[in-house]
Amino acid sequence: MCTLSMNFHRDLLLPQVLAGKLPEVLDFVKDLAHLEPATKIQLKDLAEEMQAITKGLEKVEQELATSEKDGPVSETFYKVSAPFIPT
Repeated sequence: MCTLSMNFHRDLLLPQVLAGKLPEVLDFVKDLAHLEPATKIQLKDLAEEMQAITKGLEKVEQELATSEKDGPVSETFYKVSAPFIPT
């Protein structure tokens, strides 16, 4: 009986504490609105998008490597772009 009472008390206390310290957590239902549309994404489409992103990144890496050898004409491009490309 004591455990039941403690669980009941905890279940009542938790929302009160959250409301006081992290009220945005209680609005999680708003975040669920995007859940159903996300389940409709086809894995094939996702794989195609990932492949396109990978190819684009490869092209940027090639451009960056080329610009490094271009000298002063591409110096600014290289300095700005290099930090964004994983090595």
